[in-house]
Amino acid sequence: MSGSSEEHDMKPGIGPVISSGDVLTWEESQAMIPLVSSIVRDLMGLANDLDHCEEELTSLPRMGEMDWRGRSKAYQLQEQVATISQDLRNAYLELEVLHLTLLNAETGMVGFPTMVNNRRAFFTFTVGDKSIDNWCYSSDSTLRPVPKSWIRTVAMREVA
Repeated sequence: MSGSSEEHDMKPGIGPVISSGDVLTWEESQAMIPLVSSIVRDLMGLANDLDHCEEELTSLPRMGEMDWRGRSKAYQLQEQVATISQDLRNAYLELEVLHLTLLNAETGMVGFPTMVNNRRAFFTFTVGDKSIDNWCYSSDSTLRPVPKSWIRTVAMREVA
C-alpha cells in the first residue's frame, strides 16, 4: 500500500514524463496542480459557456420564421457553439495527454493515476483545493485520506 511508482523519467522543470499505463506518486501529482487547475477551470468555464449558448440558440424561433437580424444572431451563436465545442475538446485532450481523468465535471474533481495494493487508483484533487488530500480506487468513488506515510518525503524536505 504505497501510492507510489517505481520508475519515472523526470526532467528538471518539465515535470513527469508519463507513458500509457504509468502511475504517479503523490509528489508528482501535487507538482501538477497549478497546470491541472488551470485546465479544469478553463474546462468548467467552457462547459458553462456552451450550455448558455445552446440554451440561447434553442430559444430562438426557426430560421425561416426569423428576420435578417434574428438569423444573423443564430449564425453567430452557431459559430460560438462550434468554437467553444472545439476548445472544450482541446481541454479534455490536455487532460488525456497527462493521463488524468475528470472524475466530476461539475465540481472539477480530477483523478491522478496511481496504484494502491496492486489496484488501479486515483489521487483526487478538486479545483479550489490547495493540495491532494484524498485518493480512491478507480472502481470505487469512496474518498479516503492520503496517509502521511505516502507524503513523508515532502514533509522531510520542508523541515530541512
